[in-house]
Amino acid sequence: MATIPLPAIASGPAEAAHSGIREVVNLALATPGCIRLEVGEPNFSTPSHIVEAAVEFARKGQVKYTATAGLMSLRERLMAKLDRVNGIKAGVMNINCTVGGVGGIAGAIAAVLEPGGRTSSSPSRAKSRSSSRRGPGC
Repeated sequence: MATIPLPAIASGPAEAAHSGIREVVNLALATPGCIRLEVGEPNFSTPSHIVEAAVEFARKGQVKYTATAGLMSLRERLMAKLDRVNGIKAGVMNINCTVGGVGGIAGAIAAVLEPGGRTSSSPSRAKSRSSSRRGPGC
């Protein structure tokens, strides 16, 4: 099959620094028996009760976007767990569920970092370098 070369629309993506974490991922993929911890992926399958719960939700049509802070039912359960297990009194409005650790950390930093401020940067971060800077509207 013939390919047609297309011109780049913008130079930004090609000029962006390559993420150090992606280099680690590439090395891990090429290393037999490697236990991959670089992006938080476990070396075990999802437990069956979680798979079954996901299937049940899908069958019920509960596959829509949630509130930005996460499902209220989950946040209420987390609030109860924090109180029961950790002795932490938190209101449901103080609990925010994210889809991953990087998003949660970025949200926490954005909550305390003033516009124009900077954080220290690690070359192993999975997100772009621009995520370590907070500009107007961020």
